[in-house]
Amino acid sequence: MTVPEGYAMRFRYVLVGFSIAMLGACSQPAPAPAAAPPPPSPAERGKYLVLAMGCNDCHTPAKMGPNGPEPDMTRMLSGHPEGMKLPPPPKTDMPWVSAPASLEARTGLKPTALSAPRPRPST
Repeated sequence: MTVPEGYAMRFRYVLVGFSIAMLGACSQPAPAPAAAPPPPSPAERGKYLVLAMGCNDCHTPAKMGPNGPEPDMTRMLSGHPEGMKLPPPPKTDMPWVSAPASLEARTGLKPTALSAPRPRPST
């Protein structure tokens, strides 16, 4: 099968035109990079780290909200009030919740025997 001569000539013109357009598009200078945002102030960076790492979970007092306890952000990172009275712990017979002294009485193990091993000093 032969290709008509006019068709082959048009294909060459289209191919050459496309090649020139691509070369023109590729030779454009790259756009200038966007300016970096200014670095945050140390206070802003600290606030970000505290919120991202969950420091508020333990170091901010809670107050009762409409959906239950929620952090009291007016006292953010203030810890818990010193004079706060806590209720006594509940009585339990479960060994994994019992006080270390009763654990020692029941099993003969000292609470330090259950802690993680510590490195020995080199001699």
